[in-house]
Amino acid sequence: MTIFLPNVRRRSLSMAPTFPNHFAHARRIGCDQMYGGVEFTMNQLWGGWWQKEMLLLDPDLMVFVKNYIIDVPDILKPFINPWKMDKMSRVNKGVVHGGLYLAGDDLSNSTGVEAVGKWLTNKDVNEVAKLGEAFRPVYSPANGVHVRAPAVFELASKTGDAFLAVFNYNPEEKAGYEVILEDTVGAGGVQFADLWSGEIFEVGDVGVLKMDVEGGSSRLLKMIK
Repeated sequence: MTIFLPNVRRRSLSMAPTFPNHFAHARRIGCDQMYGGVEFTMNQLWGGWWQKEMLLLDPDLMVFVKNYIIDVPDILKPFINPWKMDKMSRVNKGVVHGGLYLAGDDLSNSTGVEAVGKWLTNKDVNEVAKLGEAFRPVYSPANGVHVRAPAVFELASKTGDAFLAVFNYNPEEKAGYEVILEDTVGAGGVQFADLWSGEIFEVGDVGVLKMDVEGGSSRLLKMIK
């Protein structure tokens, strides 16, 4: 016997509960990231990447014009600014979650339209998003004092490509990163391309990929075959 169910409009569900997956195409894996934050969302991906096996992961809004989604009192702004990362990283967070883009800017004015047109039209970056695959964390950031989001994430795509995403959550200082490729899906690689800048990184003799990442910024890298 065949049972025909009514056409249920699929949507993105909140983080709770987890069981009605068949009613949604996407689900938030943590509470609101808000205020243009990236680290908080990446902390959620650290423990929730595996849910991509069931449905799309919703990393919350990408907001480019403001550092925050809603107008907030001045008294709260000092607490908001430390979460700020650049616009490129707000796109990268959507890419590494599996490519679900939710543009949160006001598109009734030219400023919002210009921002979305600039940051959501990078062909090479969008090709990674279209894969629909979630990145996994490489290293745990736990240091016995406090827990932050992992800095390095990886993806071994079904297309055979290898990708790395490196985040610097400190908005004030540039940081140097050394990724031991044997620990990642990029093992054996000799060159990596930054999909935003086009910069090519050569791997050292000992299999270590070195790079600098600006404060509050990130890199999305593809291994060159």
